[in-house]
Amino acid sequence: VGALSVSLQMHRAPWLGYMTWVPELIRRGFRLLMSYLSLPPQNVNRYICGSGRAMKFVDADGTIYDSWQQPVIAYDDETLIPTMTAHPERYVEVFKALLAPALEEHHTALGLSSHPVSYGTYSKPFFDALLDLVCAEGVPICNGDQWCDFNDRRHAVQVAQAIAGDGTLVCTVTNLVGDLPLMIPIAGAVPSAAVDGVPARGTVLHRLGCHYLFIQLTGDGGEIRVTVEPTVVDVACTD
Repeated sequence: VGALSVSLQMHRAPWLGYMTWVPELIRRGFRLLMSYLSLPPQNVNRYICGSGRAMKFVDADGTIYDSWQQPVIAYDDETLIPTMTAHPERYVEVFKALLAPALEEHHTALGLSSHPVSYGTYSKPFFDALLDLVCAEGVPICNGDQWCDFNDRRHAVQVAQAIAGDGTLVCTVTNLVGDLPLMIPIAGAVPSAAVDGVPARGTVLHRLGCHYLFIQLTGDGGEIRVTVEPTVVDVACTD
């Protein structure tokens, strides 16, 4: 007997009055729900909430519930059998076009869901092609519980920034448990940085229209102090 899973993919699309179920599901221990599907079928491989990031449930009265909702972008369904059987490449091309900017620009998540029976009868070529694409790009693949844990840890982290008298950028990171990267917008040459006084090497990547220095941090919930040499922070990207 293992621990209860904290994530749930129900066999249904959004339903009328679905928010009434959220408090009950939370009471039963579920903290990430993957119930959103991009219906109707022509919207497969389309974002439905502006991005693929997990978001907390918010009720009509403004109540924020402590449970993540993660839209499912690509899926198989009975309504897709005719076209997915005859022309799976059409759906693959749409997903491929979605994957590139997710990796190169906005660095977001892609939710995939397949029925075992559907995979065994008609959707295998589609999902195999999708998995080939993400594996070729080295994209991390995680299950619902792992994704919930990542979002919980990222949500808990707080970052305060200040400029020292000599122009050095000082980032104070608190509540980090485990491993997460710190993104620092930069302009020009790769700056020198230190974590708690120890020189640190980062990776520069272009994301969200700017160049960022990614510094991998490991924390136990305490305070981490990251310093970056002056005159290299891209102020236009700090928001």
